[in-house]
Amino acid sequence: MKTFYPGVLMTAVMCVTLFNTRLALGQVSISGTGVAIVESFDGYQGSALPTNFSSTGNAFPATSGGVYSTSTPYSDSNRYYAFQSSTSATSSAFGIRRASSDSPARLIWNLQNDTGAAVSALAVSWDAVQVASAGRATTLSLTGYSINGGSVSSVGLTSTSFTAATSATGTTFSTLSSQPQFASIALGSALLPGASLQLFWSWGQGAGSGSNAHLGIDNISLSAIPEPSTYGLFLGAGALGLVAYRRHRKKAVSSVAG
Repeated sequence: MKTFYPGVLMTAVMCVTLFNTRLALGQVSISGTGVAIVESFDGYQGSALPTNFSSTGNAFPATSGGVYSTSTPYSDSNRYYAFQSSTSATSSAFGIRRASSDSPARLIWNLQNDTGAAVSALAVSWDAVQVASAGRATTLSLTGYSINGGSVSSVGLTSTSFTAATSATGTTFSTLSSQPQFASIALGSALLPGASLQLFWSWGQGAGSGSNAHLGIDNISLSAIPEPSTYGLFLGAGALGLVAYRRHRKKAVSSVAG
């Protein structure tokens, strides 16, 4: 019969590579701190909103447009789409052409903290993608987050906005235009174990006239950063486990020697 020591076991569990799992309630499980959760949208075909995502705002399209690729003739319809290169039918991005109005258009990524630790900060990256242009300089930004569906807190960053290129007439690009974005977010209150998290990306009404651009998001990556006190807890537990293990080894050696 093997003897297990809590501190050693906890340390081992923290070192195991943890994977992104899907919850029945439409939330992505944040399974470990410092482990990137990635949403690439690969295989998405634009028939419905992507799994674990929801939307809000009157300017957010209610109707699917299916696949919009670089070989698609320009579409003057407000829809949500799977943006694709004409050379690939599986590598997709999620995108929309929002209505030309002052109403909001937001995409929400729904997650849940299953790390067992309180999370104090987030590191988030994504690619802003454009497949077609029109008369307005549409914007896409990570604008806020919410915990347990509460009030939305502003991310408070200005460096995460992407402004779409414009054209006098609607034009589909020959290649997808992409620009990486990054945000480091200090949460106003800790994301406790079991709590839900919502991240909000907003498509802004662009300056100019006419229609907004076909603008989307791809390759989202999120890493959760635990509170400093949590680091201390795990390190302390690991140290106690190591002491217990060394005592056990010393006792075992003494018994053999005797």
